[in-house]
Order: sequence, then C-alpha cells, then structure tokens
Amino acid sequence: MKLTRCITGLLMAGAMAAPALAQDTGTTTTTEGQRPFNAPVVTPMGQGWYGAASTTTQTAHLSRGAPWSNELMSVQGVARLAAIDADLNPGMAAAGTTVTADRLVTGVAQWMVPEDGTLWEVRLTGLNPMAPLGGAGVMQVVHGETGIGSDRFPRSLAYVAVYGPMDVYRNGERIATGLQGHILATQGIREPQMGRLLETASVRPQDIQIHVLVEGEIPGREEDSLYVFWPQATLDLRNLSQPVALLPEEIRTAQSFLQPAAAVAGFRAPGLPTPLVIVSLRERFLARSFAQVTPGEVELRVMNESSVPRGFYIQGPGIDQRTRLLGPGETETLRLTLMPGTYRLASFLVATPTQEDYMHWDTIVVQ
Repeated sequence: MKLTRCITGLLMAGAMAAPALAQDTGTTTTTEGQRPFNAPVVTPMGQGWYGAASTTTQTAHLSRGAPWSNELMSVQGVARLAAIDADLNPGMAAAGTTVTADRLVTGVAQWMVPEDGTLWEVRLTGLNPMAPLGGAGVMQVVHGETGIGSDRFPRSLAYVAVYGPMDVYRNGERIATGLQGHILATQGIREPQMGRLLETASVRPQDIQIHVLVEGEIPGREEDSLYVFWPQATLDLRNLSQPVALLPEEIRTAQSFLQPAAAVAGFRAPGLPTPLVIVSLRERFLARSFAQVTPGEVELRVMNESSVPRGFYIQGPGIDQRTRLLGPGETETLRLTLMPGTYRLASFLVATPTQEDYMHWDTIVVQ
C-alpha cells in the first residue's frame, strides 16, 4: 500500500480505539513526477483493516449527467458501506502469513428525489475481485493519475472503497441487477454545499464524503450511469488483530469474515448494521422503501415530505406505536423489533389521533 504523509488526521466515528496513524502539520510529500495529495501514513498490522463509513446528513447531490458533471440536484437519503481490506504488507506475506480475500460487510444507499417523489436504492451484492483494489480497500489513494478509478475525478484518499455488482431499486421494485459500481468514502473531492467537483490541489482533507456510482443501462434514466454523493459522513477504522471496545458485535462479525467462509452482503447477518426503511409522508399517500423485510430489529426513518404537520403510525404483531406530529421537512427515527406477519402503516394530522384519523394506509410484510 503506497501511502505518503498527510497534513491532517482522520475523524473517527466515536472511536474508543483507533489504528495507528502517523500525522504531522507539515507539507505533503510526494515522489518525483507525482502531484501532491493528502494521505496519512498507515502501518498495516494483523490480518486486515476493517473500515466503515455512514452518512451524517440526509442531504445528498444526484448527478443529472455524467458522474463527474457539476450539473447536480439535491435529494434526501442515507448511505453506508463497510469492508475488510485483508491485504497484508509484503513482509508479512513473505513470513508465510495466509492472505485472505477482501470481504464486503455491507454497501447500500437510499435516496428520495423531491422532484417526482421517487425512492431509489442501490445495494452492493458482492465484491468484484477483478475491479480496482481487488474489490475492497481501506486507506488507498484513488483517481487522478493513479490508474485506480477515473482520472476525471481528483486524486484523493479513499478511506473505505468497495467495488462490485449492484442491484437498483425504484419505489421498492428492482429495476436492474448485476450492474457494476462502487461506493467510496473519500476525502472531500466536491464542494460540500453545491457539490462542485474540485481539482486535486483543492481536495479537502478535513472532509469525509460518500460517493455511489452505478454503471450500465438503468430503466428511466437517459444516462448509462447513476451517481450520487453525500458531503458529510463519519468514519470508523479498526485493525482486526487488536482488541477494541467499540461495537464489539460488529467487530466479531468482521473477524468472522476473515475466515474461509464467504461474506454475504446485505443487512441481516448477525452483527451487521440495523436494516433501514425510509418512510415518506406525502400529501396524498405514504411511501416506504421496502414492502418486505426479514424478522428482527429494523430502523424506520420517517420523513414528513408534505406541507403540513403529519405523524406516522405502525401496528402489527407486538407493536402499536406512533410518532409525534412532525413539521414539514422534519424526521424521526423508530427502532423496532418486527416479528413475522403484516404491519399496517398510516399517517395522521392530529396530535392525539383515533382510528378514524389514520389515513394513507400501507403495509410492510415481515417474513
């Protein structure tokens, strides 16, 4: 892993233990013939690095044209990726240490387009070992003149990167499958407010951004690509050979992926992030990102996309719960444990609704 020195450190997602990063406040150094870029020095230890990133703002930017275009529109959504870069440094490999393939823990993004109310989702369903970084990488320099990724994007440090086949969903219906794409958490390669693409010299090392790109023919899109990015995210890096105190269940899951058994992308493997269902309260209907989920803990993110205060109601096996009235543009998150069966969803307009006040009924099936 070729890394140079950096003028900045990493922001950690509440980490109680972090990998060893060598940092300083001096000038970035490069090898001859290379342009400057920002990259901390990282010494790999143990079997591999675990890296994860999650969005911290719902505001995202969707490209109307090519992925590197500055013609963007604002959308609302969330994204998360997590992977294990199991590549070892040459000295460890020469010592006879077994090198295990990179593993995907999860890769998913969901967003809603205000213009037409459509809800989009992309799910990374595996890793492509023939893709850049062998499918997954942690703390790798990409884009620019590196030969990794596109030279139309500025050279930057990818804190976490996953490449592989993706499924695309629109309003809960799968409309494309097996398209190649990637999800990256990088330094700030776009201006946060308007999303303008920056030059390499202007890359913002203090920012963490998530970028999602799907390539191929997608029904309903004139372009043969789908690109969206979030200007703010949190980052979690851990070395799997060292004890850590943060999120022990997820660490155990990550460690298990370093064994010969293949990792499975998605939400429901033990210790993986809680599945997220976005619920949008509209003027005349209620929209949800999934019509069906598997039993267990689920996070419902309820967004009032209408012009008046609205609340959300869910009723089914073991659950009879509602939110407060949410003002236009407000969001509330419910963490629920769903059992097999059918759950009824509704919205309401009064502070203390009765059965007659519920409207816009819909369902989620758990099986």
